[in-house]
Amino acid sequence: MRFADEHQAQFQAQQAAMPKGGGAQTPYPLPANMPTIIIQSQ
Repeated sequence: MRFADEHQAQFQAQQAAMPKGGGAQTPYPLPANMPTIIIQSQ
């Protein structure tokens, strides 16, 4: 599951750069290289 691990690491880095309370519940622009695997990892 290296593919998922790499996306999870990117997701965590993006979360760290966001203010607290942000995340999947808050609409925000995603980089084009971040597919919907984020939703699947919830």
